[in-house]
Amino acid sequence: MNLVHWPGGSVGEKEPKSKLLLSIIGIVAIGAGYYIAISEENPLKAMYMFFVAVILVIIGTYCLFTAVSVTVLKLLRKQKNFYYNKKNFVAVSGMLYRMKQNAVIYYIVFKLTSKTYVKIVG
Repeated sequence: MNLVHWPGGSVGEKEPKSKLLLSIIGIVAIGAGYYIAISEENPLKAMYMFFVAVILVIIGTYCLFTAVSVTVLKLLRKQKNFYYNKKNFVAVSGMLYRMKQNAVIYYIVFKLTSKTYVKIVG
């Protein structure tokens, strides 16, 4: 007998939606950030632009992990020969439903690693 009923307790996770605009923003932001970091010649301007590049890469990484990963997994699911393989079916479908939570964790790990690297090198 179940005396306590939790609302939404038996409802599974919803499949995340792929966001094309967020994917494009992520790829462009990462590309722009790395381009700024590599191309700047003037040392004084490089210090200022370094922070802009870091912010762009952080924003791009968040967008990449949250949107592009879902888009790639959905594209893999559309390829029937790949998706209906025993190993791939379980892996892709499981990752697709957990991607929203995983993306935030990947982003936090990346951000902490980047900050640590900047502190050590800088």
